[in-house]
Amino acid sequence: MIAPSTAAVFVARPAELAAGASRFGIARLLDDEDLQQTQRFRHAQHRALATASRLLQRIALGWAATLPPLPARSLRFVRDVRGRPWVAEPAVARSLGFSVANTEAMVACAVIRDAAIGLDIEHLRDELPHELLTSCLTADERAVLVGLPPAQQAARFFALWTLKECYLKALGRGLDVPLDTLGFAINSAGSSASLSSASPLDVDWRFQLLDVGPRHVAALCVPGDLPLRQYWVSWVGESWQFSATEQPAPAL
Repeated sequence: MIAPSTAAVFVARPAELAAGASRFGIARLLDDEDLQQTQRFRHAQHRALATASRLLQRIALGWAATLPPLPARSLRFVRDVRGRPWVAEPAVARSLGFSVANTEAMVACAVIRDAAIGLDIEHLRDELPHELLTSCLTADERAVLVGLPPAQQAARFFALWTLKECYLKALGRGLDVPLDTLGFAINSAGSSASLSSASPLDVDWRFQLLDVGPRHVAALCVPGDLPLRQYWVSWVGESWQFSATEQPAPAL
């Protein structure tokens, strides 16, 4: 269960969720809408990733809402006018705001009480996607990126990409906001960031880059200086295990 003044991020590798899904049976963990949505994917690996993402979302929200955790399948969702999902039932979980993200070999879900939150995660490519630089980065971001050693440029690009995505998710906005209008400056430690460009969307948000391993990058957008706790979720023995990693409060 998470306190009102805390943000929590739950991260898992799909393969490590599979044991629990096999133990319970996926139909006892996901509802009919989940199952229908995951079956829309043509390729098996995409279906597996979508299934893991839906499963982690339910595990995270059930655990964050109350102790003992809510059963995964008990959660019901509605969507707002922008298509953003919110918890409708049970009532004890209605105050939870959440954001989900998935990429190759990893799924994640961020949860907060009585507020919006944004999370994005990406698998790192070995090469810099030069074709995206102009459309995704501001001129200042491009200048900083090309000044880095070549071996660091791809990681910086995807860090900036996730920062922009998590911000738009927190705002409930899609790509109707051009990414090259949102500029970020990442601190020297590579752990937090600030909006560096003037933006009509600017409010009291804080941004943090998360440690999710050497092949992935993730960014979180939260309101105010909330403490953050990160959990790695896996199936151990006969239950889900939450391995906590304390993170410093996001800061500009």
